[in-house]
Amino acid sequence: DVEHYECDEPFLTSPDFDEAAAGLDAFEVTRWTNRWTPEHLRWRLGRPHARYHVHVSDDLFAVSTRDKRFGVPAAVIMKLLPRRPATEPISAQRLLTEVCRVHRAPYAVYCGFNAHVSVRGVRPPRRLQPSPLYLILRSLQPDVDQASLALEIYEFLDQDAY
Repeated sequence: DVEHYECDEPFLTSPDFDEAAAGLDAFEVTRWTNRWTPEHLRWRLGRPHARYHVHVSDDLFAVSTRDKRFGVPAAVIMKLLPRRPATEPISAQRLLTEVCRVHRAPYAVYCGFNAHVSVRGVRPPRRLQPSPLYLILRSLQPDVDQASLALEIYEFLDQDAY
């Protein structure tokens, strides 16, 4: 029950993409996050020389890519977006298994946090982790309370890691 698409020009301009991406920015948020409208998502996934895949289930919309470390392929999870409202975080485990199968990878890499989707996994030993990323969040609007700024979702697709 998971559909997989390679993010090429025919897919990004197709009705399949429009249907899969419809309403992805409609879930309720309490903190700061990017709005992933179909137009914004189409622009971000149209990055030249990138090989993204979209995976769609009844519950989730996921974006992934493939990478190789020490000769071993990895499915890199770029973004997880709910496709329906939920009172608790939606488990991504079944979808991640399918993403690994599509990429023929024995494991998946996910980095970030998402208040709407739960991802279980193993944290690599500190010696294998890259240097920490310090994220500074500030509003340039004087009427915004700087102390109240907090991110709700921040994942690989929110930056230019891949």
